[in-house]
Amino acid sequence: MTVEEASQDQLRGQHAGAEIAGLETQFDIVRFLRRTGEAFSLTHFMVFSLPGFDGEKISAHSIVSNWPAEVIARYDALQMVRRSAGIGKLRTTTVPFSYDMTDWIDDAAKG
Repeated sequence: MTVEEASQDQLRGQHAGAEIAGLETQFDIVRFLRRTGEAFSLTHFMVFSLPGFDGEKISAHSIVSNWPAEVIARYDALQMVRRSAGIGKLRTTTVPFSYDMTDWIDDAAKG
């Protein structure tokens, strides 16, 4: 990465931060997350408060999401809040990461 590319990335990050600070409604947040997700070829998102270790359902902590209702219901039925490597990772880092749903299913099967 060149110095110029790093500077451009920093400016984009500053612009995104200013845009986030200006979001006023849930609809603004959904539009921003859809647009940002599309830029990274991501189709779904969820904003939630991180459940404690005794949490059982992600639906109880969801704030904004475009996950299909049946996926959330299945996630809760499998008690993925307790089993999910993704949730576990969120408890240890603030660095962005992605997880493939097939990995999440495999993690649940390992129990």
